[in-house]
Amino acid sequence: MNANQAKQIKLADLMERIGFQVKKVERGRTEHKYLSPFRSEAEPSFNVNLAKNSWFDFGESEGGNTLDFAIKFLRTSGKPCRVSDALSWLESTMGSPQSFQGGRVGGNHKHQADFFSFSQQIPVNFTDSILPNIEADRDLEFVKEAPLTSSLVLSYLEGRGVPRVFAQKYLRLIHYRNKQRPSERPYFAFGMKNRGGGYEIRSASDDPKLIFKSALIVRDITFVPGKQGGGVVNLFEGQLDFLSLLVMLRVDCLSGDSIILNGLQSYGLAKAHIEEQGYGIINTFLDNNAPGQSRTQDFIADFGHKVVNHSTKFQPHVDLNDALRAGDIPVFSEPPAPPLP
Repeated sequence: MNANQAKQIKLADLMERIGFQVKKVERGRTEHKYLSPFRSEAEPSFNVNLAKNSWFDFGESEGGNTLDFAIKFLRTSGKPCRVSDALSWLESTMGSPQSFQGGRVGGNHKHQADFFSFSQQIPVNFTDSILPNIEADRDLEFVKEAPLTSSLVLSYLEGRGVPRVFAQKYLRLIHYRNKQRPSERPYFAFGMKNRGGGYEIRSASDDPKLIFKSALIVRDITFVPGKQGGGVVNLFEGQLDFLSLLVMLRVDCLSGDSIILNGLQSYGLAKAHIEEQGYGIINTFLDNNAPGQSRTQDFIADFGHKVVNHSTKFQPHVDLNDALRAGDIPVFSEPPAPPLP
C-alpha cells in the first residue's frame, strides 16, 4: 500500500473497523460525529466529512485525510507512527488495496459486526450437562495463525488490564473465514490453541452486539503447563481470567498447571483430565455468578477437599478480569507461583 492508496480508504469504514460508532449525523447525513479516538470524552467532538473523506477533531483543532488519521492514531496509542508504520497498520486493519474497491471493504459497506464476528449467525448452545459440546463452529473455517501484532487487539487487551508482554506470550492472532461468504477476505480475532489442536477465539470488543467467542477446527479445553506441576491445577473459565491472574501475581507462568475451560460446557473434559493426571490440589477461579458457582460445586462434589475455591476472594466482582480492571487485587494465601525477579 502506498500513500495515495491509503488516502482513498473511507474514514467512515476505518472508524467502524477500529470499533467506533457514529454518535450524531449532521448536514444532510454527510457528516458523522464520533467520540474522539485520540482521548477519552463524554461528548462527540470528532467529525468525519463523508463527501470530502476528511476528519477534524474540534477538541484539538486538528484534521486531515486517512493517512494523517492513521499517523495520529498510532502516535496517541504510543505506537511507532512513521508514514511506513501508518501504511502497514492501515493494510493490516483494512486489508490490501484491492479489498476496499471504491472505498468500501470488499466493495460493500460493512457493519462492525462483520469485522469482529458473525455472532448474529451463531447461537449460544449452553447446556448444564456435564457432557461437553465438542463441535467447533461449522460455519467458520480456520485460515492461519500469526503472532499477535494487531494494534487494535493489543489496545483492547491493554484496556482490559493485560499488558502486551503477557498477551503476546500466550495469545495468537487467528485468521478465519465464514464458509457462507467464501468470496470475502478472512477476518481475525485473538485466541489460544486448545488441547485438541483447534483454536478458541474471541473478538476484541466489549460491545454487547459485537462480543463473539467461538471454536475453530475442534472445541476443547486449553492446557497450560506450569513451571513445577507438583500435583496442582488451576481452573479458569476463559483466557482473560487466566491472563488476569498472571498480571495480578506479577508472574509470567504459574507454578501449577492450568486448565482453561473455554466454556462451562467443557466440565466433562476438564473432569476427565484431572482424574487422569491425579492432581492433589484443584484451585478454582470460576465466575461469581450462578452458572460459574454451580460448576464450582460440581468440582467440589466430584473431588471433595482437593478443591480450593478462590472465587470468593475476588467478590463482589464477577470474574478475575473485572477485579483487575477495578484495581481490586485479591490476596491469595498461597500464590500459585513465585513472583517475577
